[in-house]
Amino acid sequence: ICQHVRNVPDDVLKRLAQNGGVVMVNFAPMFISEEVRRHDLELETLRALHDAAHPNSPEPDRAAQASPTASHATPRASLAQVADHIDHIKRVAGVKHIGIGADFDGIESTPLGLEDVSCYPRLIAELLHRGYTDEEVAGIAGENILRVLGEAERVARATAEAGSPVHG
Repeated sequence: ICQHVRNVPDDVLKRLAQNGGVVMVNFAPMFISEEVRRHDLELETLRALHDAAHPNSPEPDRAAQASPTASHATPRASLAQVADHIDHIKRVAGVKHIGIGADFDGIESTPLGLEDVSCYPRLIAELLHRGYTDEEVAGIAGENILRVLGEAERVARATAEAGSPVHG
């Protein structure tokens, strides 16, 4: 859906269905919206070109001069696009392999409609509107990752009981 290099490729998503893993959907706009990704890439390219031409330019000046679109609004990702990513993962890996990993503490902007955790009910409502069952939404909202963490704990206990060190 969005060609960002940090998005999980479909071949890896397919392997989640085989190994029982979960992919956490990140809300970083550049991961969710192709339009935002392209805008950010263009801005970084323009900044790099400016920096190469003007290596001693002060930082505030650099940002203003680097982009002819600096006065235009940056495109925004949306809650619907996050739901589109969840739909895609469901089609490729299955709904039992989806979690929410918003990354609110690591992103500078958020998708419209998902500004903070208080907006999660909007995402849940969107998924229900798209035909997800209550059980599927409960999995996405936390039960899927709890299943994976429980399995990791089980393997760690079994390994420790067998006397083998666990290597990460």
